[in-house]
Amino acid sequence: MAHKPAKRDKFLEALADTGQVNSACAVAGIVKATAYNWRKSDKEFAAKWSEAIDQSTSELEDEAISRAMDKSDNLLMFLLKSRDPKYRDRSTQDVNIKGKVDIVARLQKGREYARRD
Repeated sequence: MAHKPAKRDKFLEALADTGQVNSACAVAGIVKATAYNWRKSDKEFAAKWSEAIDQSTSELEDEAISRAMDKSDNLLMFLLKSRDPKYRDRSTQDVNIKGKVDIVARLQKGREYARRD
């Protein structure tokens, strides 16, 4: 870390706690552009940024699971759907196209047809 390691550390700690760049910038006393410049120019900082986001996301998941188990059937179903395909809505479409299809021409033809009415 080339510049202001204390501010960077504060930013990363706040980012891990909140998952919000704006809030982390406020805690570190920097503007958002500075944080994004650090991330762009410093691979180590970028990796720590990703780790902070992962930590924040993990905490959000833990809280969501806790709330789902205690209070929310909808949230519980959402979590189940995200984790196991057998709980997901089943909707599939098979499309087989043989030969050449001119999508633009078909769209134009459909528009012309729609304008006739």
